[in-house]
Amino acid sequence: MTSSDPPVWGWATERGPDRERNADAVAAELFHGRLTVALADGAGRSPQAAELAPLAAGVAARAAARRTPVWGVLAAAELCADPSVELPKPTGAIVVASPHTDLKWRVAWVGDSTAWTVRDGAVRRATTPHTLGERLRQQGESEDEARAKDNVLTKSLSRVPVHGVDGVEVTGEWLILASDGLAAPTRLNAETLAAVIAAADGPQGCADRLIMAAREAGSRDDVTVAVVPHPELNRGDTSGQD
Repeated sequence: MTSSDPPVWGWATERGPDRERNADAVAAELFHGRLTVALADGAGRSPQAAELAPLAAGVAARAAARRTPVWGVLAAAELCADPSVELPKPTGAIVVASPHTDLKWRVAWVGDSTAWTVRDGAVRRATTPHTLGERLRQQGESEDEARAKDNVLTKSLSRVPVHGVDGVEVTGEWLILASDGLAAPTRLNAETLAAVIAAADGPQGCADRLIMAAREAGSRDDVTVAVVPHPELNRGDTSGQD
């Protein structure tokens, strides 16, 4: 494969068995040979949540490819803008990523959609879920109390004007983006993810296996996963100019 070949990546999604519609979505944008990926999860079970997810992912991926993942999240947040009301309004979580040199990725997110890096077989979480449950864990509360609040978002697309956007730069051969159907802290830990990835046949096989692993772990939510190898792996180098 040469650097002119289209990027090879994989994604999979599955509606939760107790849900009428899938409120998760993935979108990708190829711009100047660089693939940017966004994964959105509409909050709740309404038709509006399911309609928001593909729109938010598509807008975020396009904006991020031309600027940065933070810009992508900001652009998607405009879809939720309604200055006349605070709540309720269509909202949700999103995570957006684009590759850079030296196996680096830029990642931005709000809510509980999550990114992990994979390097030398080790899996590390790159983002911290914006949930009340995660806040309680960090404050030292019991796991039972935290788990009960994992579905309460402390940041979301509709609250970006108030709370802003988090962004990080991380390093990895692969990046995995996932909705909370896979990413919830009580479902799959880093060791389990690493075992699934090691047994997978390429990015698409990995995405499919992660969906199955989430179901085996008891997830009843919509589950969506994107598995993106860093483009430098296709060129056989980790150098170059940004």
